[in-house]
Amino acid sequence: VPFLQDSVIDITIEPLQPANAHSVCSAFWIYDVAGGGSMSSGKGPTPLIYSLKTASPSPFKDNTTIYYSIAKAGKISLKVYDITGRCIKIIENGIKDAGRYSVRWNGCDNNNHKVATGVYFTRLVSGNFTSTKKVVLLR
Repeated sequence: VPFLQDSVIDITIEPLQPANAHSVCSAFWIYDVAGGGSMSSGKGPTPLIYSLKTASPSPFKDNTTIYYSIAKAGKISLKVYDITGRCIKIIENGIKDAGRYSVRWNGCDNNNHKVATGVYFTRLVSGNFTSTKKVVLLR
């Protein structure tokens, strides 16, 4: 399986000879190997770490998708900042359950005005976790 930067890939491992197989669970998920690596097993992928991925696509013209994961339920904040450090868009601000999320940003500010071509930063804060990623908008 080819690994692409900032991609999420779910891999299910199944025995070739199920009659002779011994397993403590039905599937395994490998999560964020490049980011330090963690693994969980069970019926559904629950993140073991907090993460904020680079928005995709970047650069973008109309819309970009921001992927992030929360290790445990709690208050989160996901905002977009301009190059001067001014918050131009609050994307998420509230309580979230543990899990993987994606949200689209349409290149508009909090007043729904299109922002100018330039470099922006997405910032995720949850508990003691903070991460910032660059995203480029080309109009």
